[in-house]
Amino acid sequence: MFQNLIKLLEIVIAEGAKLGLSQKIYVVGGAARDLLRGERDLSDIDFVTTASINKLVERVVSKTNGVTKFFPKFLTAKIVEPSLIGGFKNIDFASARSEIYPLPGSLPKVSLAEDIAEDLRRRDFSINAIAIEIESLYQALQSGNLKADKLVTIDPYWGINDLRDKILRILHPKSFIDDPTRILRGFRYMVRFNLTFEKITERLLLEAIELNVFETISEFRKFAEIKKIFSERELASFPRLFDQYKIWFALCPNKPKVLGKFIEAMRVIFRDQPLLTAEERERLFLVATKLFWVNTGELKDQFDQLGLSKSYKKKIDDLISNPNQTDATIVMRNYLEEILAI
Repeated sequence: MFQNLIKLLEIVIAEGAKLGLSQKIYVVGGAARDLLRGERDLSDIDFVTTASINKLVERVVSKTNGVTKFFPKFLTAKIVEPSLIGGFKNIDFASARSEIYPLPGSLPKVSLAEDIAEDLRRRDFSINAIAIEIESLYQALQSGNLKADKLVTIDPYWGINDLRDKILRILHPKSFIDDPTRILRGFRYMVRFNLTFEKITERLLLEAIELNVFETISEFRKFAEIKKIFSERELASFPRLFDQYKIWFALCPNKPKVLGKFIEAMRVIFRDQPLLTAEERERLFLVATKLFWVNTGELKDQFDQLGLSKSYKKKIDDLISNPNQTDATIVMRNYLEEILAI
């Protein structure tokens, strides 16, 4: 079941050893979290090393094939579609980094970190601030015993305990102010992994919303996070959470009438169809796009800001006229027509 991952680890360990990086490469972030949760299928994996990544990535891609992309500004690189390693869409690499946010909501300025612990300090939640040393992971997978006590982990924020206790905890008091997208990401993790906010984290989240932190980030970044939410299988859980934490109006304070109708439509849909297909979820997101990002009288500017392609615009236009709608999207189409007449 882990054969693809074992094969990839063998390559990274062998090529890292040639560069003198033994015991200096870690699996981090969502991949570390999901392995510790017992997930068996990873489509993406993140490696961090305390050294430069360029030579390591070049050596690894020679064994995996795929397209290599380097992002020197962020000290990261990616191998896309590694055809010789089954199951993975992306293999991500990063040098251990430190971050500074010049302004609330701005993209961070990145510099090399001294060690892996400093890299983990910049992450969003404790469950994502865990690193697994890859040789110990390789040995654990080979033995079939993937338990935390069999792994060499770096876990300065007790993320393994929070995973066990189903707690979502930020790492420092300004986390949501530095990067408000962490609020939306937090809701995704809550729903996907059945977590609850730690009390101080919840208080700081509510305070950040009161400070209108979403005004500090671009429409593109809001759009990208909402798109991820609409791709979640348990999408029906989000309207209740967004009502509870007043997220809807924090995201769209200038469109209260439209927003009210959209929320009402979502309730009707999920009352009748709590589980939607991936196609239905995509159609609902197209409606949201039409309502909150594109239908503003600034069509060209909005498409430029959101990075939307011509094909995506066509999907939005087809949404209204396509007769082959599912039941869920017929409801949304009817509400859409009413909303656009406001």
